[in-house]
Amino acid sequence: MSSSSSSSDDRSHHGGAKLVPQPRRQPSTIAPPPAPAKESTNKKPHGGQIKNPDSPTPLPKGQRTAERPLRPDGPFYYQAPMQIPNMNVGYPAFIRPSFNVPSESSASSGYYTSTRMPSGYNPFIAYPGDPRMMVSSDSSNTSASVNAITTGLGGMKLKSYQQEANNYIRHVQEQFYNLLQKSYRQEDLPPQFQQTLDRALKDITRDLGHLQGFVDRVATLGDNVKNKDNETETFQATTVEQAVEIQKLRNELDRVNLALSQSDKTNEDVQGTYQEVLVCLKEQNQELQKKLKTCQEQLEGKRQLFYTAPDDVEGKATLLSMVSDNDYRDKARIIQHLIDSAPQDKAKILEILFSSNAQAPVHNRSVSYQPTMVAIQSGSATPGGDLAWGSRRPSRVTPPAPVMRRTPSTFQPGSVMRPQSTMPQSNRFSQPRSRPSTGRPSSSRVDAGAARYRFDDPNPSASAQDFGSPQLSRTRQMVIAQNETELTQKIEIWKEEYSKIFRLVHGWATRYAVQVQHDQALAIQQEAPRLFEFMCDILYPGQPEAGASHANFLLEDQQCRPYFVERMMLQYIVNNILSVEGWMGFNDETDRELRDLNERLQKTEVFKTYIRQCIIDQISMVIGRMLGDPTFDAYRAQRISFHQQRLKTIVGPLMDADASRTDAGFDLHAIASTALQVSALVFQSRLNFEFSWTQTCSKFSLDFHVVKDPPLDPLMLQAKQYRLKLVVTPAIVFRDDRGMSVASKRVLRSEVFVMN
Repeated sequence: MSSSSSSSDDRSHHGGAKLVPQPRRQPSTIAPPPAPAKESTNKKPHGGQIKNPDSPTPLPKGQRTAERPLRPDGPFYYQAPMQIPNMNVGYPAFIRPSFNVPSESSASSGYYTSTRMPSGYNPFIAYPGDPRMMVSSDSSNTSASVNAITTGLGGMKLKSYQQEANNYIRHVQEQFYNLLQKSYRQEDLPPQFQQTLDRALKDITRDLGHLQGFVDRVATLGDNVKNKDNETETFQATTVEQAVEIQKLRNELDRVNLALSQSDKTNEDVQGTYQEVLVCLKEQNQELQKKLKTCQEQLEGKRQLFYTAPDDVEGKATLLSMVSDNDYRDKARIIQHLIDSAPQDKAKILEILFSSNAQAPVHNRSVSYQPTMVAIQSGSATPGGDLAWGSRRPSRVTPPAPVMRRTPSTFQPGSVMRPQSTMPQSNRFSQPRSRPSTGRPSSSRVDAGAARYRFDDPNPSASAQDFGSPQLSRTRQMVIAQNETELTQKIEIWKEEYSKIFRLVHGWATRYAVQVQHDQALAIQQEAPRLFEFMCDILYPGQPEAGASHANFLLEDQQCRPYFVERMMLQYIVNNILSVEGWMGFNDETDRELRDLNERLQKTEVFKTYIRQCIIDQISMVIGRMLGDPTFDAYRAQRISFHQQRLKTIVGPLMDADASRTDAGFDLHAIASTALQVSALVFQSRLNFEFSWTQTCSKFSLDFHVVKDPPLDPLMLQAKQYRLKLVVTPAIVFRDDRGMSVASKRVLRSEVFVMN
């Protein structure tokens, strides 16, 4: 007895189940509880579940201590009941197993289905009527250990994925308990077997505890796997989002690359346009630099000419300041004094006076430009000069322009100003001359805003240089004049040089082409059509029918015939010898230089005196090099022979039948030689000579014409507006652009025949 008790106590201390002997009872007639309402169709682990109707069930929780049956008599009444460890512990969640377990409702209600032990365990069959069979009934009595096991297993609040595994473990423990109960009912079992069975069940119970720990670890690993799965899903979702973002970035990169390529193309176009604009701007800059350089050279030249003039520079500035003063009465008085002292510069004085009129009406304003400096002879300085400027002294280079100009209607009676005559102006010395179309040629055009009033009208009976003065000279006056004696000498020298040519040509025409030949014009038109066109163009340019009729009339007129021949010869000499074209043929370099300079001179306006003078100086330098060249003698002989042959071609058909051809040829040679010599003098003088031919049938003008026939009063011819029948010689004027004045000086007037 004592050994059995001690062994049972030891088992209880080691976790084994205490076996409490119970009284023998008959098997209960109560049927086992029904099977669970829902069974899973999933795979069953380790042999699945087997229904056993003989499996007893514990009492419900409320009835475990209500009725305690008497301990039955048995062979092992001395043994303590089996102690099964409490499994009511919490475990972490894990994945739901794939096999079916009894539902929680059936487990908590105290009814359990009869199960079959897994394979490998020997079945223990309980015979019916065994007094040690436990029957689940309200009157059943169980030990405290069994109640503890039932309460612990039934009251466990497990997670859904752990509850089924614990149900299986509890079911196995119940099977062991039933097996132990059945072993109690066996009366013929030896004690040693009972002890061995008790130890085996103890080991199995311990292994079940280990299995429970393994289940817990599996649940933990399942949770970790689930967390990893969640993290994987999150990572996959993040990866998808990042892939979408990467695709968007790629699309944006493609758009940026496309825009960049378009920008590169646009940049190339812009660069090309920029280069074109840059080249254009460079060209414009070069042109502007050339223009600026030309203007600077012109300004510097004018300034140098002004500084190097022999007259007093201070006197020039003082006089010009007085002319530019606002007091019109003083200006008019001073200008009148200047006109009295230097009538030949009257036009220039008027130009200075009316060059700027800021306060005049719009229709009376002139085209404004700074007047060029004129040569002056300063006398004693008058107080009026300083008083006119006040406290400010005048500029020594460019005088200020006058502020206003009054019209003649605002002057007092007796003023020296009066309206301009209705007669057309005979000449404008600041403009180039061309072939006139009227009896009083004027090659210049009057601007719309030019000054409309003059000091006094030109005298019809005087030449272009004769200017009258209504008043006598006054004391203490400022004089503007050039050295008239020197100027007169120059004019006489050039008049003599040109007269040499005119006398030679007139002598040849009156000696070899005097006799009238009937129908000679028709014969020339048939035999020499180019010569006949030349004759017609001389008389009526652009009118061949009128020119042919008038040429026939002149050739058959005994008086006009030699003069008409003289006109043709002089026309050729002026156009082909006394011009730049007469010096062509020396070599290619000089021909190119002379041609370019002549084109520039023809395109330059007459008021750009400095530029024209520079071109004339360059032409003079080129011809000077030709004159100093050792081959010039041969060139001179060749050019004289060339012009001689051309003159023969012109006058050959017009010669008399009995005239000596040899003598005529020698005389033409002398004419060509003299004309070439005068041409060299002209270009070496650096003066600007102009030749003008009045058109046939124009009105006679005393300023430009000298009548040959009939011997009538020139004033009467001009008053009655006689028409020109033949212009024999050209009108010659010259202008020195190196001086202060650009006024033209007349050398010779045209010799003309008038119609009766």
